[in-house]
Amino acid sequence: MAGTKNKYGDDPLKNQYHKIILDRIIHCTYKSNDIINIQSLVSEFNVSKTPIREALIELCDEGLLKSIPKFGYEVTPFQEDQIRQVLNFRYLLETSAMDAYWDMLTNKETIEKLYALIDVCESMREGAGPLDRWEHTAQFHTSLAAFYQNDYLSAQLSKAIRFLGIEYARSIWNSNNSIDGYFGEECHRLIVKEIENNNKTEALLSLRKDMENYRTICLSNH
Repeated sequence: MAGTKNKYGDDPLKNQYHKIILDRIIHCTYKSNDIINIQSLVSEFNVSKTPIREALIELCDEGLLKSIPKFGYEVTPFQEDQIRQVLNFRYLLETSAMDAYWDMLTNKETIEKLYALIDVCESMREGAGPLDRWEHTAQFHTSLAAFYQNDYLSAQLSKAIRFLGIEYARSIWNSNNSIDGYFGEECHRLIVKEIENNNKTEALLSLRKDMENYRTICLSNH
């Protein structure tokens, strides 16, 4: 997504082919259980195997592909049980972290930054695809985690959100459903308002409500 730190390292060729293959998976050009052959991609793009292989390995790490030695890379099917597990992990992680690190959220500067982020996300709604819209709203949650100054926590949350966003985008494209039904900013403003009021109980309730909205979105098309 424009304006964010590159998620996949500094190799521009690997990043380029990662994006192309990811787009094909999201838009179901590569369907569940399809086999992607590395040599066919090398021939298509007229490049060496190295950046293609690295992009495919990255997609395996994200859970979107499965390497089958001497055969190719299989597109993993939707796995509702795995999605539920990641959603439950995210729910527990975010609510527990807010409770434990509450005092790190209540200063004026942090609150102003959160409100500003919500404004930016709202301004980027129009014209964005499902994965971009997911990432716009998910930025609020990763930003909350960043304020806790726990790098491991932030990394695990970002990984979970990335996985859920891609699965959401795949299911939206596959089902031809509308993506206009939900935006997180309304709940996010309620959360920040309660942080501003130093009301942990209500902030946690609003966060839980927002998480339930995410749960509904992720599972509605499975």
